[in-house]
Amino acid sequence: MEDPVLDTSPALRKAFACLRDKYGMSEDSSPLDILGRVASELGGSLRQPTGAITWASQAIPQDVSDAWPSSSGDSDTEETPYSTSCSDSMLPAPLGASAAHSSDSGADFVEESTEGDCSDFSDDHDRTFYERVQHNKNRKVWRPPPPPHNVTQPLARADARSSFEGDWRSATDPKDCVKWLAHPFDEDDVHRALSKPYPVHIQRPNLPDYYSDLYSSKDIRAYLASGQCQYSYNVDVVRYDGSKRMSYNMNDPGPRPGSAPGTPAKLGRVWKRFEKEGCSVRILHPQQHCDKLWALMSRLETAFGCCVGCNAYLTPPGSQGFAPHYDDIDAFILQLEGRKRWSLYVDPNNLLPLHNRADFDRASLPAPCMEVVLGPGDLLILPRGTIHEGRSLPDTHSLHITLSANQGCSWAALLQAALPGALQEAAQRTLALRRPMGPDFRRLGCHTALEWYASASYSHRAASHIQGEWELPGLLERRLRRMFKHFTDAVWAHIHIAAEEQWEGFMAERLPQYPPLPRPGSVPHTKLHPGSRLSPVAQPGALRFTRPEPGVIRVVHGLFNDRATHARGEAAQEGAGTAGTALDFELRQAGVLAKALLRKDPEAHSVAEIQAMCKGHTEGGEVLQVLQALVAAGLLRVLDPGAQSPKPGRQKRARRADEGAAGGRRHGTGRAGA
Repeated sequence: MEDPVLDTSPALRKAFACLRDKYGMSEDSSPLDILGRVASELGGSLRQPTGAITWASQAIPQDVSDAWPSSSGDSDTEETPYSTSCSDSMLPAPLGASAAHSSDSGADFVEESTEGDCSDFSDDHDRTFYERVQHNKNRKVWRPPPPPHNVTQPLARADARSSFEGDWRSATDPKDCVKWLAHPFDEDDVHRALSKPYPVHIQRPNLPDYYSDLYSSKDIRAYLASGQCQYSYNVDVVRYDGSKRMSYNMNDPGPRPGSAPGTPAKLGRVWKRFEKEGCSVRILHPQQHCDKLWALMSRLETAFGCCVGCNAYLTPPGSQGFAPHYDDIDAFILQLEGRKRWSLYVDPNNLLPLHNRADFDRASLPAPCMEVVLGPGDLLILPRGTIHEGRSLPDTHSLHITLSANQGCSWAALLQAALPGALQEAAQRTLALRRPMGPDFRRLGCHTALEWYASASYSHRAASHIQGEWELPGLLERRLRRMFKHFTDAVWAHIHIAAEEQWEGFMAERLPQYPPLPRPGSVPHTKLHPGSRLSPVAQPGALRFTRPEPGVIRVVHGLFNDRATHARGEAAQEGAGTAGTALDFELRQAGVLAKALLRKDPEAHSVAEIQAMCKGHTEGGEVLQVLQALVAAGLLRVLDPGAQSPKPGRQKRARRADEGAAGGRRHGTGRAGA
């Protein structure tokens, strides 16, 4: 029986003819029979005929597969975007429910709907087309390659018509703030979205006030009227006319080519440029004067494990403040007031870049991969490197805030910090790395290729070597591989060291905890006794343990950082390890620190109870000493500072009564067992 889907293209018919001849099948074999034979040869099974089209393309000879519908040359390393429409009651994993993929090759190919699960994309993409085939054949498991690359579709367009259950302000778990921010997505969905180079749009048509209480244009006016705003430090006044961006960071009339950093901004001049001259107003770091943003961002920093920045953008009707550009951060755009149209572009040759780029020429950009109008309550997630530009609609102004995360946080940055130390350690341990290179050094570089080129027998090898396809003599290559093994063995330990250094830097620069805590020394000194009840003050995830040197355990936190210096590149303390940011203890005291600071239960414990928990590995006097240091540093709160320690005789009688009650409970007698 002929299948209309499989027998419509001349290229398909030619491919099936080659497959029929290859496997010695009869002339009347149907396409389904041929594909079934291909699947059985490759160790798989034929379940969906349309999905098997891509499977069969791997077994077609090279001269025929050139005409086969396929993706672009970068399909082995790039993800495929998904267009999604979902509700909070039917959220797929991870971000989309279905997707329509079409081929750009121009061949006659039918669009196909498949289940869109980003988890299907594995390390197979790092292999070439035919390496994947051979790898899967060796494993006796056939996995179809990814669908054709197409960046004309957004990754997700979710529709959230119901609000998040609960209040993020009273949430004890910082992850709940991420869920509230990106509802209906959860924290895992957000992290998966940021690892893909495609934007996510979450619509909330029935919830226009979802973000409205965070910040408003009235707050901007009040901040400008306070006289604390300085150009370039706290506020920027800009306008983009379609060709270049002009700065108006000056109280005098007219644009200026530069800005006057530090000049106090006058409310009347800034507002006149906003209302009469079409200028956009950007408020830098509003979390420094807005407590609601401070509270939200402090929790988000704990959830993301990195500093979170914030800017507010107020744009008059029908205006644009900034040229198309991309940033080196992951952006969360929260629409507060009005509406704004966004044009988004994805460069397939520059996905998730590590550095930002400003002011693209609009004429040099391709067609947008996504155009969307953000209304109040909507959220737009832009992974790092997404080229974007926004323009307010002609009939309304626009106010949105942009939360930024993951600046400088990538595996490349972590490895860049870990590799120098790993190489130094490997050189100290490995004699081969310290030996002189000798004659082998002359074999490296393109000069050797030119020497090969002098011999006709090495002409092809030299040509590839000059073009950058480096080859090494077999003996030298094996020698270097042995040295690389010593180097990679040292990398594992230094990855942990580099990660702890980044954690210490993050804790020194992050926002202080909200609500603010009393600083150490501001409360009267309290001498602890066994009956003192203690409670940790840090929210979950607000402190971190590191090992700066052998035998030392360090408690790193940012509970008392300076809010006014956040996001300005100025650490609240001068590096980790200074007073108020970190405390060092002996490594054998780590158990006491864990019991005192990392408890899951919210109830307070007495000093005697913590001593009992640590019995067997830490003496009671040493436990009391550690707890006293944590109280002095402001990490533990004494709930009953006025309580007096019971007298020794009463302590003994209470202990005997407790032991008797415990014995009665064990044997089923006494009051506890009655």
